[in-house]
Amino acid sequence: MDDQKLLQARRRLRVDSQEELFGSIRAHALGALVVAFAGLVLLFAPRPLALPILSLAMIGASALAAFAAWALRANHDRGAVTLWDAAGAFAFVGCASAMLSKPESILRLFADAGAP
Repeated sequence: MDDQKLLQARRRLRVDSQEELFGSIRAHALGALVVAFAGLVLLFAPRPLALPILSLAMIGASALAAFAAWALRANHDRGAVTLWDAAGAFAFVGCASAMLSKPESILRLFADAGAP
């Protein structure tokens, strides 16, 4: 029964081996964790600081995902979502939120961090 479920999941995600299946699941889980973190940042951070904090968090998540993909030697030529895809998506969201941030709020973020 379990083998049949794995076979169905492989067909759905278009992967050839069990290792690729679990790699795809890891990429999706990482994406879900980062989206949940981004939602918490937007929910609990002060409004003017939400986008700069989100930008820093997404760029950091992008760096972590890219390092994990490099360390795990993730295949980037597959048809399924990989860690490289997740890293690119996080970088895109981080750059977009940085572009939408106002310079005054970024200055406030770093001024608050350096204040005694």
